[in-house]
Amino acid sequence: MQQRITLKWGVWLCAGWACTQVVLTIFNLLLLTKAVELYSDEYGNQARVWVVFILNVGFGVVFAFSTYGLWRRQNWGRLLFLWAITIWTSFNLIGLFLPVFISTSNGQFTISQVAANGIRFALTLVIPLIYLNLPRVKALFYNNG
Repeated sequence: MQQRITLKWGVWLCAGWACTQVVLTIFNLLLLTKAVELYSDEYGNQARVWVVFILNVGFGVVFAFSTYGLWRRQNWGRLLFLWAITIWTSFNLIGLFLPVFISTSNGQFTISQVAANGIRFALTLVIPLIYLNLPRVKALFYNNG
């Protein structure tokens, strides 16, 4: 019984992470609309702004659904979260290594920033992939009683 309670806390932490992703997505959308006002061409590439906007909306919706599914311990929520975090991490790693998509003051990250962000994104992917695929954790999603 004690192990079952402990496993639930891990699932709830993953659900909390998915919910945090929804909040961060909303903040990113607000910052994006404030920064470029969605109709100006201040940054020279309006198509890139719209792609980022659409991706943020899509990830926000997917993470919101996966939060609900994880919280209710539904297997579709677990799978949705794992796919969403994999795709989200992939986009972030691609953006990290392609200087075209980086918007810092000088347009590039330093080596230490790339390494720190790469490790952060990798851990963001690896921890849920390992934890939510443990047999005893997967059993919670099939026996959600």
